[in-house]
Amino acid sequence: MIVYDNISGHHVGYASFLSKLFDVEKVEYSYRKLFYLVWTKKNVFFVTIDEHFFAILFISMLRQIQGLRTSGIHIGSTRLKERNAKTIIKKLILSLLLRLNKVTIISLVSFEYLGNLSFYYKDFIFDPMFCDLGWHGYKNSSVPGKRSDIIVLGFLTREKGMDEIGELARSFPSLSFYHYGKIQEDDTSKLIACNNFKTFGAFPEHLIDSVLTRHKLPIMWCKFSQKYDLSSGAFGKAMQYGIPVYTSGNSYLAYLAVKFNLLRFDDVLDDKLIGSKHSNEMFYELSLAKLKYTLVNLV
Repeated sequence: MIVYDNISGHHVGYASFLSKLFDVEKVEYSYRKLFYLVWTKKNVFFVTIDEHFFAILFISMLRQIQGLRTSGIHIGSTRLKERNAKTIIKKLILSLLLRLNKVTIISLVSFEYLGNLSFYYKDFIFDPMFCDLGWHGYKNSSVPGKRSDIIVLGFLTREKGMDEIGELARSFPSLSFYHYGKIQEDDTSKLIACNNFKTFGAFPEHLIDSVLTRHKLPIMWCKFSQKYDLSSGAFGKAMQYGIPVYTSGNSYLAYLAVKFNLLRFDDVLDDKLIGSKHSNEMFYELSLAKLKYTLVNLV
C-alpha cells in the first residue's frame, strides 16, 4: 500500500504514478488511517517521509516488531548538508531506521552526488517524475536556434529564481517568459509589470501535453537557488519532452544534465544547444528501469 500526503502536487503525483505502475492501493495520510495500517498491511510505502520523520520512526519500529515491511522516499536528501538542530535530528532518525532490517528508506538523489550522505539510505532512485509521462521527445524540435520562449512550471518562489527571472525579463525584452502555476505572495509587482512575463495560473495535469508543445524552440527554467538543491518535476517534464533546460552550475539538476548529456543551455542568451535528444531518451529509460528494479527488490 502507498501512503501519501496531499500537501503538494509532487506527493500526489508520485502516489498516482507509482500506484498505477505497480498496481497497488494508495491512501492519503492521516493518523487514524496510520493506526489501522500499522497492524494490518504487509507492506507500507510512504510517499514521502519528509514531513513525518517522528511518525515514520514510531510506525516503523512497531511494524518491525511484527515482521512487517515499511519503506519510503526521502526527497530532501541534499538538505542533510545543512548544519542545524533539525538536520541533526533527521540524521539520527535515518540512522535508527537504517538499523531496522524490515525498513527501507530510499533517497531521491543519486549516491554519486550525495557522497557521504548516501550512508543514511539503502538505495536511491531517480525522481519518479523523470519517467511518469512516457517518452514524448519526438513532439519537440531540438535543432540549434535562438530560443526566446522560456517556460516556468510550478510554484514560483525566490528559491526557484523569481528575482532572476524578473531581472532577465526587464533587461532583455526579446525573451518571453511563460509561467504556468502559482506565484509566491511577496512583492511580485515588478515581475507582473513586465510585458514579456505572462502567468497563466495552475493548470490541470492532463493539459501538460498542450502546455509543453505550444511553444517553438522553448527552454525550461530550472535555475534555482543553492538552498533549493532538490529534484524537480519541471526538469523531468522537460527531459521527457526533449526540451532543453537551463540550470544553475552547482545544482543536482546541473549535475544530471552534464553527466547524462541532456539537452541544455548554459546561458539563456546563448544559441549554443548542448546535449542530444537521444541522451534524454536514454536517461528516461534508465530512470524507469532503476525505479522498477529498486522498488521491486527493496520495498
